Amino acid sequence: MSVGVSTEHLDERAQQIVRLSDAQRIAWIDRDLWIGYGRARDAQARLEQILHSERRMRPDNLLIIGASNHAT
Repeated sequence: MSVGVSTEHLDERAQQIVRLSDAQRIAWIDRDLWIGYGRARDAQARLEQILHSERRMRPDNLLIIGASNHAT
Protein backbone atom coordinates (compact mmCIF):
# COMPACT_ATOMS: atom_id res chain seq x y z
CA MET A 1 0.00 0.00 0.00
CA SER A 2 1.25 3.49 -0.76
CA VAL A 3 2.44 5.54 2.19
CA GLY A 4 0.02 8.30 3.11
CA VAL A 5 -3.09 6.65 1.72
CA SER A 6 -5.96 6.95 4.18
CA THR A 7 -7.94 3.82 5.04
CA GLU A 8 -10.21 5.41 7.65
CA HIS A 9 -13.25 4.93 5.40
CA LEU A 10 -12.71 1.14 5.36
CA ASP A 11 -13.96 -1.31 7.97
CA GLU A 12 -11.37 -3.04 10.19
CA ARG A 13 -11.19 -6.23 8.09
CA ALA A 14 -10.55 -4.25 4.90
CA GLN A 15 -7.89 -2.19 6.67
CA GLN A 16 -6.13 -5.42 7.70
CA ILE A 17 -6.13 -6.62 4.11
CA VAL A 18 -4.80 -3.30 2.82
CA ARG A 19 -1.85 -3.61 5.24
CA LEU A 20 -0.78 -6.97 3.77
CA SER A 21 2.17 -7.25 1.40
CA ASP A 22 1.53 -7.03 -2.33
CA ALA A 23 1.90 -10.80 -2.70
CA GLN A 24 -0.47 -11.48 0.20
CA ARG A 25 -3.11 -9.08 -1.15
CA ILE A 26 -2.89 -10.65 -4.61
CA ALA A 27 -3.28 -14.13 -3.07
CA TRP A 28 -6.29 -12.89 -1.04
CA ILE A 29 -7.95 -11.45 -4.15
CA ASP A 30 -7.17 -14.56 -6.23
CA ARG A 31 -8.61 -17.07 -3.75
CA ASP A 32 -11.65 -19.18 -4.47
CA LEU A 33 -14.81 -17.61 -3.13
CA TRP A 34 -18.04 -19.49 -2.52
CA ILE A 35 -21.22 -17.46 -2.76
CA GLY A 36 -23.97 -19.51 -1.18
CA TYR A 37 -26.83 -18.94 -3.56
CA GLY A 38 -29.89 -21.03 -2.67
CA ARG A 39 -29.74 -23.23 -5.74
CA ALA A 40 -25.98 -23.67 -5.34
CA ARG A 41 -26.46 -24.76 -1.73
CA ASP A 42 -29.16 -27.19 -2.87
CA ALA A 43 -26.85 -28.67 -5.51
CA GLN A 44 -24.01 -28.94 -3.02
CA ALA A 45 -26.27 -30.70 -0.49
CA ARG A 46 -27.41 -33.16 -3.18
CA LEU A 47 -23.80 -33.86 -4.19
CA GLU A 48 -22.91 -34.48 -0.53
CA GLN A 49 -25.85 -36.89 -0.29
CA ILE A 50 -24.63 -38.75 -3.38
CA LEU A 51 -21.05 -38.83 -2.07
CA HIS A 52 -22.11 -40.39 1.22
CA SER A 53 -24.76 -42.75 -0.18
CA GLU A 54 -24.43 -46.51 -0.16
CA ARG A 55 -22.07 -47.82 -2.80
CA ARG A 56 -23.77 -49.75 -5.58
CA MET A 57 -23.16 -50.80 -9.16
CA ARG A 58 -25.02 -47.80 -10.66
CA PRO A 59 -24.74 -44.92 -8.19
CA ASP A 60 -26.87 -41.81 -8.31
CA ASN A 61 -25.45 -38.92 -10.28
CA LEU A 62 -26.19 -35.28 -10.90
CA LEU A 63 -25.61 -33.11 -13.93
CA ILE A 64 -25.41 -29.40 -13.17
CA ILE A 65 -25.75 -26.93 -16.02
CA GLY A 66 -25.84 -23.21 -15.60
CA ALA A 67 -24.16 -19.94 -16.36
CA SER A 68 -21.57 -18.64 -13.98
CA ASN A 69 -21.17 -15.05 -12.91
CA HIS A 70 -17.98 -14.77 -14.92
CA ALA A 71 -18.03 -12.24 -17.73
CA THR A 72 -17.36 -13.76 -21.13
